[in-house]
Amino acid sequence: MSIALIAHGGAGKWRPGSDDDAMAGLSAAVEAGRAILAGGGRALDAVCATVVMLEDNPIFNAGTGAVLNFDGFCELDACVMESREARVGAVSGLQRVRNPILVARKVMEETDHVMLTGDGAQRFARVMGFPDHDPVTPERRADWFDKRNRIDEVLGEQALKMRRFLKQHPEYAGGTVGAAAVDAEGVLAAATSTGGVTLKMVGRVGDSPVPGAGNYASRRVAASATGTGEFVLRSLATRAIAERVEHGASLPEAVSAVLDQLGRDYDADVGLIAVDDRGLPVALHRTRDMPHAFFSGDAAVVSRSKFGIIRIHSTWAQDDTAVGAGAGFGALTGGLLGVLLGPGGALAGAAMGGSLGAMMGVTDEIAFDDPRLDEFAASLVKDTSALILVGEAVTIADFTSAVAPFGGKVIETNLNEDDVKALKKALNKRN
Repeated sequence: MSIALIAHGGAGKWRPGSDDDAMAGLSAAVEAGRAILAGGGRALDAVCATVVMLEDNPIFNAGTGAVLNFDGFCELDACVMESREARVGAVSGLQRVRNPILVARKVMEETDHVMLTGDGAQRFARVMGFPDHDPVTPERRADWFDKRNRIDEVLGEQALKMRRFLKQHPEYAGGTVGAAAVDAEGVLAAATSTGGVTLKMVGRVGDSPVPGAGNYASRRVAASATGTGEFVLRSLATRAIAERVEHGASLPEAVSAVLDQLGRDYDADVGLIAVDDRGLPVALHRTRDMPHAFFSGDAAVVSRSKFGIIRIHSTWAQDDTAVGAGAGFGALTGGLLGVLLGPGGALAGAAMGGSLGAMMGVTDEIAFDDPRLDEFAASLVKDTSALILVGEAVTIADFTSAVAPFGGKVIETNLNEDDVKALKKALNKRN
């Protein structure tokens, strides 16, 4: 079995420059998890170690540095789950503990229960030897005072409708952390920890501590969610990913489908990470940012905040030359994207080249939200001397699946199945 681990630092809109700190923190946390897995350790130990490092990093909304509720104190939620025997433990509304994920693990290992909440979770933490710890940082306290003093301006007339607040100020909610991993024995585990949303009502519980909503591990998939928790709760997003894989979908297809459904049903600002039993990590999000880091097998850890949001506009004309040029462009693009992804990325980048190339034959714009890739794509458009013809049959689903592992997502398209059929016919004719 191939080992793998992926972790996120929360979906939302990170302040300029802060996503660099987030990616550095995530890389270090994933390295800690990687060391455990590479040494033959369990996925459960790896995800807990990863999340503990993120809880101890005050830039994330988990553990120390968690956001404050309406009354000005932290209520912490966390969940850990292992695919072996579907073991799970969770806490919600926990106060004054440094590492909620470790308390959740104790619930799983030391009790007959799945979740403890509020005062009960607090008492349990103390009995288990977790000392008193104030997770409130000066930065979070100052932020709370500012928002609390401007409550009408910040939240508007319907002050308790958090959706309106998060739409206008998504940077105040980001930072939930989570990790998913598979070990050498094929056992999967997931761990998620959060402080919730700024100015939430006292007692509010989001998706993070709920198995199947914000955190889940089955025999095929482990996943963690981030973003507007109420929508993840309604959709049971992480369980939905597992169900799709169990019914034959690939992991990229499953994550993409669940994210698309969240968009259609709720226009939800969410992100998802997952890993399957073969060691494939996937990250997708509907927000501007979702810092995340991952590794698979013996490849190096890769971290990024955003990558590969692609806009497609069809300008299809049955012109063999245009299709061939687009296909070659895609083959070259796919390989070079692999280089930009870093060690281990070249093979995956080349694999997506065929699908990307075929689509390029029927598009007039491909734009990436990473400026380096915008410049890179523009330079390739001008240089057609290195084009290589590619003739594999593709569909829109093939393209979506190809870019999904890299955080790519088709966000705008007017291609239809007739376009795809004509494209296949022209490619087959050339080859």
